[in-house]
Order: sequence, then C-alpha cells, then structure tokens
Amino acid sequence: MTFEKELEQLINRHSKENESNTPDFILAQYLNACLAAFNITIQQRETWYGRDARPSDKREHRVELHEPYPAERDRNSDKL
Repeated sequence: MTFEKELEQLINRHSKENESNTPDFILAQYLNACLAAFNITIQQRETWYGRDARPSDKREHRVELHEPYPAERDRNSDKL
C-alpha cells in the first residue's frame, strides 16, 4: 500500500474530509504534494547556504568545520 493510500484511509477514518466537503483521496493527494514541495524547498535552502542538499540517508555522516554563513558572519562582524 502506498503512503498516499494510507493517508487517504487515515483521513477517512478520522472524517477529516467532512469540514471541507472534499473527497479524502483529493486531500491525500494535496498533502502528499505539500510534502514533496517542502522537500524541494529544503533542498533549495541547503543549496543556497552551500550545504549538502542530499537527504541525510544519502550522504556520508561526518562533521566538517566551515566558515560562518554570510548572514551569521555579517551579524558577528562588529564583535571582532
């Protein structure tokens, strides 16, 4: 069973489709699409900050020292 199908059944089991009068499968599709959009947003943010945008289960786990991000560096420049 797919995640979307399980989500559809969960929405139906808790009657969450009643308030909006929207079929549970449409709500499940919408919520699944929201998760996909969120994941893309997070990857774009990580890329913008110069960090590894791959999901954590796809990258090597190691600690690297790095320079402060531009906004952080600018905030702390008066403290030098």
